[in-house]
Amino acid sequence: MKRILFFLCGLLFGLGAPAQEIVRTAPVVRPDTLFETEPADLPADREADWRFSSQITFTDADGVVHVKTTYEPRNTKGPANLFREGGTGWMSVLTLLLVALVLAAVKMPDRVREIGALALCVGTLSLLVGLYGISDVLRNVGDVPSTVVYGGLHVALIAPLYGLGIWILSLVIRLARQIFNS
Repeated sequence: MKRILFFLCGLLFGLGAPAQEIVRTAPVVRPDTLFETEPADLPADREADWRFSSQITFTDADGVVHVKTTYEPRNTKGPANLFREGGTGWMSVLTLLLVALVLAAVKMPDRVREIGALALCVGTLSLLVGLYGISDVLRNVGDVPSTVVYGGLHVALIAPLYGLGIWILSLVIRLARQIFNS
């Protein structure tokens, strides 16, 4: 059991590059001016590791036009990045439920169903909170490129898919116990 838990922790936290981004917001003198910003916060030898992600132009309450440019790592694959992108709070709760599910499968098999249903509910709640955040950004910013909206939906769906996977695992565990106990 300890080996499985260590393997899961190593898989979750040990793979992939860190999910982080460089965001630069700069005021623009004229809104029709096109300019490029570079990830100047990085050393010159690391700039090749970052790629342009998005650029949004918006006006603040004082009427000043700003351009927000976002850079993200080129390698954003792996479970650790999904964990961070899905929200460490939601994903931590779901991971604790996954560990509880594995422990309950061994110690208290009658509680597997409830833990799986709770993981599904937590995942659904994270989706609703994510959609609320997306709608709040859309309301405040106004005209947003569709790639940014779909990127937000992509991130909002990570934790619910994780919760759904935990629920499906609980169903498989229950089914396996029923087959082998009968």
